Amino acid sequence: MKPLTLVDFLRIQYIHRWVIIATHRHQSVAEHSNLVSIITWDLGRRLGLDETSIARAVTYAALHDVAEVATGDIVTPLKRHLTQHYSVNIDAIEHELCPDITTARDVAGDIGCTIVKLADTLEAKWHLEAVAMGSHARSIIEQMDMAIEKTLRAAETMWADLPWRQTIKDVITEVAAPNFGGMDR
Repeated sequence: MKPLTLVDFLRIQYIHRWVIIATHRHQSVAEHSNLVSIITWDLGRRLGLDETSIARAVTYAALHDVAEVATGDIVTPLKRHLTQHYSVNIDAIEHELCPDITTARDVAGDIGCTIVKLADTLEAKWHLEAVAMGSHARSIIEQMDMAIEKTLRAAETMWADLPWRQTIKDVITEVAAPNFGGMDR
């Protein structure tokens, strides 16, 4: 595989997410990545990170799914299955397609990657809550809640001095507010 080019990256706007869940509005990988970047910036700011750390995390958030231009949206359960049962190294494939993903992840560091993981999961959850239909979607949303909790517990262990749980609670409350126009509530 040859590395992706700028022209390839620009196609990210045409790659649809959530192909296995019925939704009443499509979301592109570009839309998702942009929202994850914004949420990452907000979480970093609320947690009190310095501007450089926030910028590094936001850069990783912007790039975290660009390999999907070549692979399509690979859902997390499939990634997990391929890794566990077939020894497929998703990170190596992403690196081969876009070495900058690896660089951005390394530069963001553990705390930046943790923030991106939370932002990624929160954005996906909010999107599905707004546009998904059916019991399968509800099941996926419940799994996302469990993933957020697991990531929060790990973050609280590694960086106990930061207000992780309160920050996530505040952000969820703010987004769930009735005046937020982006969600069908």
